[in-house]
Amino acid sequence: MNTAANTEFAPAETDSPETIAKQRETFLRSDTIRPVLDAVPDIIMVLNDKRQLVLGNHPLQKIARKSAEELTGLRPGEILGCIHALKSQSGCGTTPFCRYCGAAKAILSSLHGNKELQECRILRQEGSSKEALDLRVSATPFTAGGYDFSVFHITDISHEKRREVLERIFFHDILNSAGSIQGIMQVLGEQTSEDNQELAKMAEKQCRTTVEQIQAQKDIMAAEKKDLQVHPEQLQADTFLTNIKRVYSEHLAAEGKEIRILPAEENTLFVTDPKLLSRVLENMLKNALEASATGQTVTMGTKEENKG
Repeated sequence: MNTAANTEFAPAETDSPETIAKQRETFLRSDTIRPVLDAVPDIIMVLNDKRQLVLGNHPLQKIARKSAEELTGLRPGEILGCIHALKSQSGCGTTPFCRYCGAAKAILSSLHGNKELQECRILRQEGSSKEALDLRVSATPFTAGGYDFSVFHITDISHEKRREVLERIFFHDILNSAGSIQGIMQVLGEQTSEDNQELAKMAEKQCRTTVEQIQAQKDIMAAEKKDLQVHPEQLQADTFLTNIKRVYSEHLAAEGKEIRILPAEENTLFVTDPKLLSRVLENMLKNALEASATGQTVTMGTKEENKG
């Protein structure tokens, strides 16, 4: 056993090759373990309590470009080529940078009996080039043959992170462009002749609608990723519905149809995010108008039920 204590974060001690061989034999006694691990497309490592590899699957060997025997006894950062692990004499988990590594934190937590899910970024050295990996990692505690292990699962989410960055840039740029066009149309509407003012108002309205639709799509994507920020405030139901009606009374789908608001029994107040509720009700109203024939009426209303 290496008893070196040179570490800035996780314990530096390692087990001897003989001890790791015994731990590895614990798993290899079963003929089903290896095929099951190799069948998983993501990287899976079985780590001992010193965070050393006891058993890994085929995707791990593929990314490391080494055999199972060559990888046995190494730690995750050493296997993946983490630049910080390669520069430290005590190895993966012992540098100051490891304090902020999701992989190191997940593994240590699992060795204390907790199942842990984290994200981490590894700057990987491969030959003369460097590669940034964005990873989602999970570590699950496991005991076998009298030894404590961590089953360490890695999913490469680099493509997800790249897409998120591109989406942020896209929405930022297109909202800026559409907002600028909207501002220009407002100025033109104020300066144009009376004959063209109606057209200018229509163009400005379409710009405003486009901005709202882009923002709605941005919010939908944020909601799907559970990143949506909600801003609730108190609203008056009749006033809120009247504003929705005003927006859609001039919509093409409302041509030849009536939008009616049922009178409320009392001045109903409620708390919600007005932007999000507006999008929901506007879509409902638009669907109702499109499903109605000329001369028909679409009715909106509110009623209080079970204090909601």
